[in-house]
Amino acid sequence: MNNPINPDAIKDLLSQDLSGIFFKSEELKSVDLGSGFSLRPIDLLIYDNDNVHTMLMAFTNTERIRKFLPSLDFSSKEKIQKWILGLCQKTEMGLEFAYGIYLNRGVIGMIFVNTPAYNKAVMGIPKWTMDFFIAEPLEGQGIMTAALVNMLHLLQSSTSAGSIYALIDDDNARCLTLITKLPFDERDNSGFKNPQNNFSPPRVFECPLSHIQFE
Repeated sequence: MNNPINPDAIKDLLSQDLSGIFFKSEELKSVDLGSGFSLRPIDLLIYDNDNVHTMLMAFTNTERIRKFLPSLDFSSKEKIQKWILGLCQKTEMGLEFAYGIYLNRGVIGMIFVNTPAYNKAVMGIPKWTMDFFIAEPLEGQGIMTAALVNMLHLLQSSTSAGSIYALIDDDNARCLTLITKLPFDERDNSGFKNPQNNFSPPRVFECPLSHIQFE
């Protein structure tokens, strides 16, 4: 779930360089998931990749993506490039990063990770959070589950995150089903209401990274 951003708070945030405090960009390594699938950090190498642009425009033209991740406006190559530039700026400053889920050379989904500094500016809550999506034809095949498990492992080994939260809308049944397959526990959501909007708070799930042992 992406929340509306407080422009003044973000302007102040972007004046700070928090690189190395929450994560180090050089530790954002690609991960092989097998059978042609991989996780790769989003960077400027895809800025002019027309294949990636075409796939992202197709994804965000679906009703579910527009509903649950409304801030991902990938309706044109120019908007995608603007988003990539903004993301890379925030990654370099240590605020946010994203990974593409690749099938061979094409992006089929993404995982977004926001730091406590970013989330404090966005919704007043200094906690790690993650959002994610995969192309609808590939849902239910275990790809996203494998990608998220590997992302949790990366977060545990390469960041300062002790826990990470997933904020999921109550009517997002597919995400709610997926999160129950992962080491997340539901938490009280009363403190997660965004002061910038009047919507009901999402359901909140926590993964205690510091307590998990990966094989």
